[in-house]
Amino acid sequence: MRSFLHWVPLILLTAFSGLTYGLQLAGGASAVLQLLTANAVTWGLMMWVDVDSRRRRRVPCHDFAFLVWLFLPISLVWYLLWTRGWRGLITLVVLGAFLVFPAVFAVFMWALVNLARA
Repeated sequence: MRSFLHWVPLILLTAFSGLTYGLQLAGGASAVLQLLTANAVTWGLMMWVDVDSRRRRRVPCHDFAFLVWLFLPISLVWYLLWTRGWRGLITLVVLGAFLVFPAVFAVFMWALVNLARA
């Protein structure tokens, strides 16, 4: 059975980003918290690629994490297709959901706060 433990930090980071974005829309997030979560999911994706490549023993070069960060949208697609073939597109959809989830959750949270105020 495959271990899904390497997904847990990315899931937690996505949930934290969703809560933070919701607080930002509601007007209750501090400047420090906004700074910490500005690119949190992007950093999480970069770290996920690095951990996944080390777990699969498919690290192409020593500075792989930096290069993934530098060319992030392209490098993520390349890495998934390189390691998984066409099945990597399924993983790409899941990772895309991790990028979209904080914004959707923030809008949902903003609507709940506005309904509670009314």
